[in-house]
Amino acid sequence: MKDKSIEKFTQLNAFLAAYMRDVTYTMRPDIQTFNPKAKVIGRAFTVKGPDIYLNAMESIPRGSIYVHAHASEDCAVWSGLYAELYGKPRGLIAAVIDGGIHGRQATAECEMPTFARFVSPLPAINREKGIIQAPVICGGVTVNPGDILLGDADGVVVIPRRNEQEIYDQLDGFLNGLALFVKIAQQPGTVVSQHEALGEMMRLKYEHPYDYWRCYEPWAAKWRKKI
Repeated sequence: MKDKSIEKFTQLNAFLAAYMRDVTYTMRPDIQTFNPKAKVIGRAFTVKGPDIYLNAMESIPRGSIYVHAHASEDCAVWSGLYAELYGKPRGLIAAVIDGGIHGRQATAECEMPTFARFVSPLPAINREKGIIQAPVICGGVTVNPGDILLGDADGVVVIPRRNEQEIYDQLDGFLNGLALFVKIAQQPGTVVSQHEALGEMMRLKYEHPYDYWRCYEPWAAKWRKKI
């Protein structure tokens, strides 16, 4: 069955998702990809604990993003090898590790993108069972099982399930309004602060610093026929 939210949110990149800062959460900037061309979107499969857990790797749902949080501060809990041995056969699309990985080059070259905090040659301890599919704090933000994660070269953004429908309903209006703003701003000789329509949008940004993405749709409806 197709996931309508995932399909629609592919229009976003991490920057645009982070733009919606009242309904999305951006992970700390130290959670970075090893492949600058990476762009992924999927639902979180969460793992919690300092070590490597066999039950987690063998329970990966198809189409998910492996989110390992509360990991060791000096050991690796993931690698490109794990992605190939455990993730790929199960249809994993990416891994986000609030901790370390080993095999920098193999991880960078892996078809499946990995986002992580550091590299270490020291592997974490292998455990048979760990905590999976529970809420975690990853990259400084809460991630619940099934939340949507969007990651690219800029970082990783979480779209909580509770805000998913609201974003879905307003996404087209936001993107269309933003496109109009950019189109006008790119016209030769345009000075944003001195342009009547653009200046109005900038004032809305100052007045709504955390949710001004919502202003683009009504702003565009007002100005589209006047410009």
